[in-house]
Amino acid sequence: MFVPGPSFGAPPATLILAAPRVSVVIVSWNATSVVETCLPSVVATDYPDFEIVFADNASTDGTAAWIAREYPEIKIVRHPENWLFCRGNNAALPHATGEFVVLLNNDVEVPADWLRPLVDTVVEQPDVAAVQPKMLQYDDARDVFWATGAALLLRRSALDEVGLLDERFEMHMEEIDLCWRLQRHGYRVRVNPESTVYHIGGASLPQSSPRKTYYNFRNSLLMLYKNLPPSAWRQTLPLRIACDTTALGRALVQGQTQEARAMLRAYRDAFRMRRHYCDRRPDPADPVGHPPYRGLAPVDYFLLGRQTFGDLPASNFSSLH
Repeated sequence: MFVPGPSFGAPPATLILAAPRVSVVIVSWNATSVVETCLPSVVATDYPDFEIVFADNASTDGTAAWIAREYPEIKIVRHPENWLFCRGNNAALPHATGEFVVLLNNDVEVPADWLRPLVDTVVEQPDVAAVQPKMLQYDDARDVFWATGAALLLRRSALDEVGLLDERFEMHMEEIDLCWRLQRHGYRVRVNPESTVYHIGGASLPQSSPRKTYYNFRNSLLMLYKNLPPSAWRQTLPLRIACDTTALGRALVQGQTQEARAMLRAYRDAFRMRRHYCDRRPDPADPVGHPPYRGLAPVDYFLLGRQTFGDLPASNFSSLH
């Protein structure tokens, strides 16, 4: 069910306000308190031509009713059930009218000027299909292999070319898969720290949730399988199994039996789901078939103490293109 609403933004008065239309898409389920905290900041965005498309995943806490009462100008798309992040966004996108779309988590607060730098990036650089704002990790504008789905501006025409979010992922890792596919089609992915947003995090699943562990392990395996050339997959899998076996052992030693079960279920389901991607795997000559980081993230993080992006040695990065 679709409830229409007019666009936001001041009427165009100067040349800078002649900006392409942007649709901000927010998916939510039973998160009224979070939405009441964060949504007002999105409404207050000072970009001249944008709309908010709020996709409600069959919430039972009155979220949609509150928005309709407080912000009648917001478009509300009511899904019949909880379609989670991937399908929830995909089903909302047909209701978006913007040349560019922003996927924004429901627990993200934004300053008034957050949107303009993101739009400027894709307007000035036509080969950029996705750009994220600063979330406390990057100090310089640069290409990245993937951008966070918590706040991600996307070129609509690029989505038409490479496809939407993979609904089999349901939630977690879907933006990495999308950014990988964009780059395989010749697009770039950027971060622009001139735009800053504030992500509360954990609104959908807390960090300690075994369900989050399940999705992270399962979807990262699926992402590697569908995006790596077959030879690279065969080379990567043994190392990946070794790292995950270490994580499994650590969970068992610490008595985290639910975490351990989630990891095992993730492997079982990932290998069962591979059949869906057998005909979509990239050519071995694909120039973006390999992520640009040459190091081992678990070793860097757990053993070498490199816990921020700035701690990673520049020599471990290859060119993205």
